Amino acid sequence: ESGIQCRQKVTKTFKEPVSLMVIVDFLLCYRVPIMLKLYCLTISGYIYLGSSQGDDITTTHNGTFLAPKWLRINFLQYVALVDAAVWALIEIVLILYVAWQRW
Repeated sequence: ESGIQCRQKVTKTFKEPVSLMVIVDFLLCYRVPIMLKLYCLTISGYIYLGSSQGDDITTTHNGTFLAPKWLRINFLQYVALVDAAVWALIEIVLILYVAWQRW
């Protein structure tokens, strides 16, 4: 980047993360594996809602895996909203973090 910016000497063009920014950097670097793990937990919760292994109200009469009813439909809607909000938050933090590094 130093050659592109026509600098005479080689210099850093970003800030090294310290303190809290190390945690932010870690979360941003591993955002996809973290979300994949959360998706696996979501699928297991979805399966549990139709398993008939818990309380009758929460785990029975929720339809099959491909034809959800009652709590499974609500679960899918809430998960979709939370997923969209989490990805939007991650992208906002990513933009702010890159801007902070380049400042």
